[in-house]
Amino acid sequence: MERAARNRRVVEVLQHLHRAASAPGLVANVGLVRSEALSRRVSRCLECLVDPLDGLSQHEASALICDLSRECVQLASFDNVEPPDESAEDTDDLIWGFGLPVAEVVGLGLACAAELLPPLGCDEEQDSDLTVIRQTILSMLGELAFDMDCLSMHMYGSLCREASPRDDAKLAAALQGISVWLLTTLGRATGLDQITSCTLWELALGDALWASVLAKGVLSFATCQVFALPVPEDLALLQYALLKAVLGLPAADVAFLRESSTVTGNQVPIYAREASLAQHRAELALAAAECRLIETVFEAVKAAEPALHEELLCALVAFLAIMLRLQCVIRPNIEAATCYQLGPHSQDLWILLAKAVRPLGGRFAPAFLQDCAVLARVLRPPDPEALDHPELRQLLQQLAGNSCPSSAGAEVSATIAAPTTTTITITASAAATAAAAEVGGGPGPGPKLPSTGASAAEQRTDLRGLVKNAPPHLCCALDGKLLVDPVRSPQGLVFERGSLARALGARPGVCPLTGAPLELEACPRAVELRAQVTQWVRNRAPSTQRRCQHVPI
Repeated sequence: MERAARNRRVVEVLQHLHRAASAPGLVANVGLVRSEALSRRVSRCLECLVDPLDGLSQHEASALICDLSRECVQLASFDNVEPPDESAEDTDDLIWGFGLPVAEVVGLGLACAAELLPPLGCDEEQDSDLTVIRQTILSMLGELAFDMDCLSMHMYGSLCREASPRDDAKLAAALQGISVWLLTTLGRATGLDQITSCTLWELALGDALWASVLAKGVLSFATCQVFALPVPEDLALLQYALLKAVLGLPAADVAFLRESSTVTGNQVPIYAREASLAQHRAELALAAAECRLIETVFEAVKAAEPALHEELLCALVAFLAIMLRLQCVIRPNIEAATCYQLGPHSQDLWILLAKAVRPLGGRFAPAFLQDCAVLARVLRPPDPEALDHPELRQLLQQLAGNSCPSSAGAEVSATIAAPTTTTITITASAAATAAAAEVGGGPGPGPKLPSTGASAAEQRTDLRGLVKNAPPHLCCALDGKLLVDPVRSPQGLVFERGSLARALGARPGVCPLTGAPLELEACPRAVELRAQVTQWVRNRAPSTQRRCQHVPI
């Protein structure tokens, strides 16, 4: 009966996908030939599920659906970019390049594969067919991990860059849905207990920025928003498991995960491991700041069940403390970005910490106090209303009492002047001491971090390499990053549309670079440049080279 229910769910998604595959919007995006080929493949999958006399076994039908899912994801690499119709009344409604039709097809393709398996947390009895289906899906995901360059570029552009207020909310929701269904497929294939930091890191091929984009897509997804794709029934379990996985990414076992297959014993010196761990955490800090992931993570922690707050908050504080220690050494403006994300939530975070984290024997754990001390340097001091909570006053008193060792990286002094006033000050040496302790160097600057530059081979599969290392003519004149939705000003300057919209919002009617009068409506989309960007991304990652690498998902 369970198998029949799963088949019904798959058929429903396939029917939805069949309609999307034949829609005019998809034809405009990828061309008539690919659209018709996809429709035929979907029809074949429907026939093998609906007609029991088709002659295919369950795992053969599953293999067909996995092939279909792979083809859907690869559509993101085949934009059929054509000049917009000048007769259209509203050019913002025109379909050009990668858009909502392709995003919906990608999400539906992944949903088809996910619905072949029971939901997360389901106690359905295992059988040989399910085992084969799981192996087929994991093999597909291993290949897809190498085929997502174009898709990751679009998801980064929509979910992590400041978007224009006029951008289509449906596209952003569909891209979030891709993250949701990709991780749902992985979770159902491996099991709920296998949605870990290491699994997320493997899926992202050790790319901190891509892992952050995927995590943000899942954690920021809300079923109440505009959403054209089906929503997995196990979404809440997925978000909780992924939240814990994100908070565990700075761990050493994640940092050395991709090294374990090539290095044995104690071949790597301790100082080199310390530097590698610091490098790993530095990349996470940069990615989290660039994607504005910290605010998303905090909102997810806050929205969790109260019974889970203590576990998640302790992990969140440790995560933030690691990020802040390393940011002090590497790039101060990243710390400023972290402060910007945390600032509006300072009071909520203080109160949640005090109410959810229970001291043992009247004392908070030293490691927790140490992390809170680092965090206190960037959080706004608690306001009088927050100090009405006795638990918060107890936490602040222990911070003020020098309960965390100075070697932990923060010298804390606090003065509780009145029942409604508390001031926490951390000395200027806190940053240097914290960072030195983090990389194992003791007081002082500590060992120099390795260069963040990647080799040419590594850059081919790295989202940061795509975003940061594009040719100058394919980069936004404002932020220097790869163009995803390029527009051209009357002066000939090329901008990312969302970046330009944000700049014009700050200084209306003025070009942020030349100071000349400028409106967003006067900047048409640069369709030919968008085609060049897509071609450049494709050429960066030839599948024959990438597939020879092993992805241990």
